[in-house]
Amino acid sequence: MIKDKSNGGGLKKSHVEKLIKIPLFPDYMQENISNHYFNDVRSLGDGAILTEQKKRNEGLGIFQLNMEVLALRERLADLVSDIIIIG
Repeated sequence: MIKDKSNGGGLKKSHVEKLIKIPLFPDYMQENISNHYFNDVRSLGDGAILTEQKKRNEGLGIFQLNMEVLALRERLADLVSDIIIIG
């Protein structure tokens, strides 16, 4: 928990630096870490079978998987809404 002592003002860099240590990784390690968050993987069409989707998901990064989950939730909500309105 970080508190700022300026009563409503923003956190100052000096306050944050005292409490949070941000590591400085070498370039090769930064590249390796970033690959866990985003990878350039081609999209699949709606007709892709489950095994194709699972294979593609193995290559995706954390950010991409999260965005896909959010998109699927929205799509599911739209489908449920359509079923309720039409049905």
